[in-house]
Amino acid sequence: MLLYVLSRPFAVALGLFVVLNAGASAARPQLGAGRLIVNLPLREPYLSLVLALFALCLLFPLPGTRLKKIQLLVLLLFGAAVAANIVRYYALIWKGLISTSLPVPFSVLVLALAVTQFLVIYLELPGPSRGGFLTAFFVPPAFFAIMAAHITTFGHTDYRALGPADAAVVLGARVNADGTVSEALKYRLLTGIELGLEGRIRYLIMTGGTGANGVNEAEVMARFAIERGVPPEAVILDREGVNTFASAVNCARICRRYGFRKVMVVSQYYHLARTKLIFERQGISVLTVPARVGGRIRKNLYYLLRETAALPYYYLCCTFGREQT
Repeated sequence: MLLYVLSRPFAVALGLFVVLNAGASAARPQLGAGRLIVNLPLREPYLSLVLALFALCLLFPLPGTRLKKIQLLVLLLFGAAVAANIVRYYALIWKGLISTSLPVPFSVLVLALAVTQFLVIYLELPGPSRGGFLTAFFVPPAFFAIMAAHITTFGHTDYRALGPADAAVVLGARVNADGTVSEALKYRLLTGIELGLEGRIRYLIMTGGTGANGVNEAEVMARFAIERGVPPEAVILDREGVNTFASAVNCARICRRYGFRKVMVVSQYYHLARTKLIFERQGISVLTVPARVGGRIRKNLYYLLRETAALPYYYLCCTFGREQT
């Protein structure tokens, strides 16, 4: 019973997301986010529709019925696919194609849920008498815990070695009134410059808006890079990147204008999952590169919590075509 109580909210939260994603992918295949759950050699919307079978096992476990064996088979096959993703992840680390300061992929959580659900059905574990109430109460926090796990594990993974790319997009952050950059922006810029020095990119796209102090982030970012040896002709400015969505739209136009097919996007880890979602839905092929975080732990925790709420919000807004302002 304890296993059921602990796992049920997470199973329902993940199942509901998979069902929502399957519907979005069926309507517009480019919206499919099935590869967040498991990476299979299937194109959208087929991947997300196949994952709907897994979602049904999470949402409606049927121990003691004729469908028990079918559900167990689905969970077994799905678990094997997720386990293969985990092996591939560690193989990429071993080959030096990706690096991470947190070597635990999101797939570990997904596999744990699949195994737990398999045991619940196989052992025919009884649910608590008030299971419906407990599930309804704990599903929202379980969902946000899943989002936080994805943001953290994905954001700490550096994909630069899977390049090269045409350019690196450095996302803007606060610029002081005297024209100096904030700590977060400094680390983003240094990481972007580093990518150029390593020969992984040819151009730097600086995207940012104008703050309340009247200073344009992109212009300050360009000056910072040029002062450190980046050729001016290698710097492209987007002065209207007032937020992540605007930056994605503007950078998509820049990529089409210059014929760029792949870019690296640089920001702090908590920002990268949402950034990849938004940029790729503008038709840009993206490799994410985390910059050093710095700052106080409490402030970074605030940004993580903010992104945990922002990621599903932006997912829904991008899905239903609502632009951000």
